[in-house]
Amino acid sequence: MIVIRACIMLCLLTSANPDSFAKTESVDSLIRELNTAASDSMHVNILNKLCKRLTRKSPEEAFQYASEAATIAKIIGFNKGLAESFTHMGVVKYNGGDYEEAIDYYAQALAILKELNNAGQKAKVLNNIGVVNLRRGKYDIAVEYFLKSLKIKQELGDKRGIATCMNNIAIVFEERGDYDKALDYNFQSLKTNESLNNKEGIARSLNNIGVLYRDQGNDLIALEYYRKSLKIKEELEDNKGIAMVYNNIGVVYDNMYDKARNQIHFEKAMEYYFKSLKIRKSQKDKNGIADNLNNLGTLFEEIGEYDTALVYYGESMKIRVELGEKEGMARCLNNMAEVFENQGNPDKAIEFCNKSLSIASELGTKAIQKSNYFILALSYEGKNDYKLALANYKLYTEVKDSLFNENKSKEIGKLEAKYDFEKALEERERLEAENLRAENESKQRRNNLQYSGILIFLVLSFALVFMLGRISVPNRLAEGMIFFSFLLFFEFTLVLLDPYIDRYSSGAPAIKLGFNALLAGLIFPLHSFIETKLKGRIVKS
Repeated sequence: MIVIRACIMLCLLTSANPDSFAKTESVDSLIRELNTAASDSMHVNILNKLCKRLTRKSPEEAFQYASEAATIAKIIGFNKGLAESFTHMGVVKYNGGDYEEAIDYYAQALAILKELNNAGQKAKVLNNIGVVNLRRGKYDIAVEYFLKSLKIKQELGDKRGIATCMNNIAIVFEERGDYDKALDYNFQSLKTNESLNNKEGIARSLNNIGVLYRDQGNDLIALEYYRKSLKIKEELEDNKGIAMVYNNIGVVYDNMYDKARNQIHFEKAMEYYFKSLKIRKSQKDKNGIADNLNNLGTLFEEIGEYDTALVYYGESMKIRVELGEKEGMARCLNNMAEVFENQGNPDKAIEFCNKSLSIASELGTKAIQKSNYFILALSYEGKNDYKLALANYKLYTEVKDSLFNENKSKEIGKLEAKYDFEKALEERERLEAENLRAENESKQRRNNLQYSGILIFLVLSFALVFMLGRISVPNRLAEGMIFFSFLLFFEFTLVLLDPYIDRYSSGAPAIKLGFNALLAGLIFPLHSFIETKLKGRIVKS
């Protein structure tokens, strides 16, 4: 059976951060601003802000604000505001599972942004289009849009955007079965988000890392990452995200029950699935509801309640068909085929497997193909058709052992090579910077020791000079001691001031000579004064 675990695929432009909004503009304050807006363009901007603020908590209200903003923007010819409105509307539709409408709104926004030559917003919309295609299982198209978005974000130096793209590309690797690469991209995304203190991004990466560990059977590690993600989601009051993590925690307990048949794990899985379903129903999140229904079906299938499982799978399938969500349809058909095989109905199992396999082959989803081939092998064995059973088992083994074929990995391979090169370059620069810092610290310590030694010697020299007159020395020796002490003082002062002289003179010899002459001019009167006084003391003595 295929349990649906959710990766967060961020729509960057309109992924509202409730934490930051709470500190600046609440819904009430925005509504007050709306009533006092000085111009139509300000009115549009405030409506778009309201949509962004309410995208998760009240999607219908959010869509109404964006729609009103779009209407006004069209009338006044405010294209920048219109593009933003279309993007917000696309996000709301995507969150509700209306993928065709989401793509349509994004396409309208993209057309306007191309005319405006707005690279930053264009990159975000390209990312969002990639997200929709990723959700629908159209991975090659998704990667194409992610790469376009990533290129622009790198040119702009948009670290948050780069982290989001890396996260979404990681999901493509995960769906293709390359978990090591998927983890690598997600940890890079997590590192970037932590450096930016981007809580929403941190939660997203933690959730996705949990998904990958769960897929590899590391249930306890997966739970650890999910709980970290959930804590942040609760702080952000991100109900959609909370529902998603609840679902994923349910999947882990479901998996643990499947391994050990511990009733506590079964009850925990049921608890988290229904907690997730409750939130998603309140938000009218069709896609999320379909995920929960599918997962409840798998749970009842595991305890042998096949009729109940088929009911849940059927309800999930109905929503998938309504949304046109092919990947979900393929998963549901595959799960229903498994139920029929368990019930001893191989003909029905083969029928549903072939339907699922047709969609999965079109999408290139190897995980679903692998599961279908395995069920087909079992079903044909149940019909005593060992030739077809063996053929499908071989296909199952081939898909299981493979990751990418040449055509589908071409663009991703280019990105991987570029990413590895940039990562190696960054590591080399980091090591060079550390070596330079260590070298500078060593040089500074050496200089400090030398300066200290010279200073001590200077103090002793001047102490000896000032003792002249108390001890009997020849005049020429006294003059030599005074001259030597001031010469040493002059040179030491030059060494200390040299970096500052270089800064102001830019290394020009004439200017440096001028600084040296000025310093000598300042020291000479002091030298003459002390020499005269000390000579007088020597004569008296």
